[in-house]
Amino acid sequence: MQFHEYLQSYEDYFWNWQEDTEVATLPNGSTIAYRDYLLEAMELLADQGLPPFGSLLLALIATNKTMEDGIARVEDFIKEKPRYYDGESTQAAIKFLRILEQLPPDYKEGKKRIQVLQVLFENCHKGLGIKSSKDIVTDTKRFVQHHRGNLVEKLNRKQPYSHAVFQKDFRAIELLHRRFTGTVDILNAVAGLPQFDTELLQIEKTASTESDSFFSKDFVEELMADNKTFQVGALIRRIWSGMNIPFHHTVPSQQPLGGVSDLSNKGDFDKLLISEFANDDLILMSRLANNEALYLQREIPPSNNDEERILLVDVSIRNWGTPKIMAFAIALAIARHPKTDITCRIFCVGSTCSPIVAGNISELISSLMLVSEGLHAAAGLEDFFANHAGKKKSEVFLISTAGAMAYPAVQKVINDHYAWFKYWVNVEQDGSIELYRNQHNSKKFIQHIQLPLEELWTKPATQQTTGNEPAAALPSQYPLLFPQPGKWKKLLSAGEGRDFLIDIERRLFRFYAKNYKLSNKGLELIFEDLPSGSTDYAVGEDTNGHFLLLCYKRPAKEIIVINLTTKEQWPTYFDAAKKSSTSYNDFFFFENTFCYRTWNGYWTIEQAIPNGNGIKWHEALPEEMVQAYIGNGTEEKRIAAQRTEFGSLLKNIKTVYINQAGNLVLGKHQLVIHSHVIKLVLAGNDLSKGALHAEEKVPGREFVFPCGSSVVINRSGMLVLTSAAPAGFGTYDVLLENAGANKIQTIKELRSFTNYDLKQCKEKVDAAPSTITVSLPRYAAQLKADKLTETGAIASVVPSTTPQVIFIPLVLEKGLGAATAKEFAGNSLYYADAAVEPLMVIPPAKFFEKNILAFIRYIKQYEA
Repeated sequence: MQFHEYLQSYEDYFWNWQEDTEVATLPNGSTIAYRDYLLEAMELLADQGLPPFGSLLLALIATNKTMEDGIARVEDFIKEKPRYYDGESTQAAIKFLRILEQLPPDYKEGKKRIQVLQVLFENCHKGLGIKSSKDIVTDTKRFVQHHRGNLVEKLNRKQPYSHAVFQKDFRAIELLHRRFTGTVDILNAVAGLPQFDTELLQIEKTASTESDSFFSKDFVEELMADNKTFQVGALIRRIWSGMNIPFHHTVPSQQPLGGVSDLSNKGDFDKLLISEFANDDLILMSRLANNEALYLQREIPPSNNDEERILLVDVSIRNWGTPKIMAFAIALAIARHPKTDITCRIFCVGSTCSPIVAGNISELISSLMLVSEGLHAAAGLEDFFANHAGKKKSEVFLISTAGAMAYPAVQKVINDHYAWFKYWVNVEQDGSIELYRNQHNSKKFIQHIQLPLEELWTKPATQQTTGNEPAAALPSQYPLLFPQPGKWKKLLSAGEGRDFLIDIERRLFRFYAKNYKLSNKGLELIFEDLPSGSTDYAVGEDTNGHFLLLCYKRPAKEIIVINLTTKEQWPTYFDAAKKSSTSYNDFFFFENTFCYRTWNGYWTIEQAIPNGNGIKWHEALPEEMVQAYIGNGTEEKRIAAQRTEFGSLLKNIKTVYINQAGNLVLGKHQLVIHSHVIKLVLAGNDLSKGALHAEEKVPGREFVFPCGSSVVINRSGMLVLTSAAPAGFGTYDVLLENAGANKIQTIKELRSFTNYDLKQCKEKVDAAPSTITVSLPRYAAQLKADKLTETGAIASVVPSTTPQVIFIPLVLEKGLGAATAKEFAGNSLYYADAAVEPLMVIPPAKFFEKNILAFIRYIKQYEA
């Protein structure tokens, strides 16, 4: 798309250019935005892809602080022209613009306004690709600076009104209403964005446009800075220093033709200047060792260097895990060596051949997730030579394990195209690399390298966390409720069903309540790692609706007040709480502050109160304050009487393994499903013989299997299973590519094999291409796709995403709940049904098969 096509205005549309295209306005002349500001916004949005220009203008109208009800003017303009009006679609767009209009004022100006636009238009409907977006911004800026007259002429040419443009602009806004139901959703999304510096961003963009390579010059540091690419980045420099592959083809010593152009202190011994041999042996050896000896350097005959290197990374099942990481590192090291100027292309080969897209870190991460379920890559190699080999002089590198290369089908492909292959690189689980070269049509061993993986993959101490538990081992949020424990440190209440529990692991929980009534459900985790050594606690809600927690360390005479909403903390010294001087030993909350009473007065702790005066003494004892103190003790007794003990928690775990029966065993208990109930039961006889054991990484807390899948024990009663399986391992979804002409029949068929209601089915059909989540084996998913095809639709199967994290309560011999980030199954005591976005409930048997058994199957298949 040309830049003037993107910025094109239309006759009788809701906006147009004015003042020689200096400003975009509404038809009545009200300013939407100046062109310079639009260019600035487009430049910052180009890194994620530009939205339709009309959609961008609509968002700017809604966030324009100086325009008086611009949304109403747009709506009136459309209603005045019935042929523009698109019914419910337009109304939904207007509703979302009204939501956008209600954002706080500081989110409608400066950097925060740009961040709002970034959140709204990330992967938006009908958005442009990153390359096209950057080209549009670059061309527009160039025309503004050097060809302003041509720019004005191009943009002033209005095109006849196009209903397709109207639909594109308003459809993008309408779909945002489904992603963001209110201002809170938008603000939460903006809060997850990093702050940006416009000047720094400009410098980075200039550098990137001047370079043809993907990543900056310090791309190794970029790889190591991201946890998902750290392992790849950590290997590259070691590979550079150790692997003996010529990184440039046109080395003079390899070109015997031509005359002598110069003398050099480097070269092959047969080019050593004869006069050097006149020195005695000691001087000659010294000059050689110190690069002081002189060599003849031949001229390079003129030639066109049209050579390229093709790096084939085997992603079949025998190469998953460590070998695949090493293969990617070797491919990137060869392609991005600082001294190479040879064009390099990287492909993943498995059941098919896929080129690696690595324009930035995010795209590289997506490429790292590519896998194939086939046992070998013969089909992918055939696909490469049939469709991707190209016409240039190519050196083909095949990077795979020795076992995967040994398959007869792979050997046949290699023999059929033997002349293409220049190098074979064998990588193994233990970090060893074997390099072979095609020399005179025979495979010659060149080099062996042993990478110290454990050393290279250990992050520096500055990146490690301290404490009893690694910070990265436990997620910050849990999608299901924790079990109520049998023992606790303190029960607290802020009134009206807002009750809290502090367990012996120093975690603060809130009793799950609906309509301010205490329920018998589980506990909601509020705050982890409370200050150690605390002996007294109190909780209250301030006038801003924030919950405040007071922690008092009696031996150290230190108070720490924590705002549970903002996570701010205020420490202070408090020496008045002495058992010898008063029998009133409890802190409590009264009139927006924490109090500590004595027989003749009370103290107030005002650390967390705006404009508070620290700790103050009051001599009078108001009756209301006395009643509040009495009520504080009564509330604790009420909670203790109403709480429910869920059962014994499993804590002391020394071993984790997959037994011969295929069950996950934690200590002496195994996770099973009986009669559609998920349970932790005794494993019975010793089944550890021949089992697949996990290594104890953090004693009693974290266990890791060889494939990288981990089992983390939260001692407050939660099991966290994190699978290392790549996306789509083992299950498939249906991709509805085109709904066809008979949409009603397609909707009926869709509803027959999914849990979607009629509205959801219609949305899926209207939004085609769309993914229908079924998470079935390939053959079963294909049957569903075939059913849709019979209705006239076009459907296929695609790998589904394996849930990376599974949560299960650690309660023995009781029916358990289980959850991923999107789904829940089992005991409703653990289900947060009053959540803003409740999890989708599915049958326990389906959840166990889809998630827990998939977690176990990957571990077993990796070990096979």
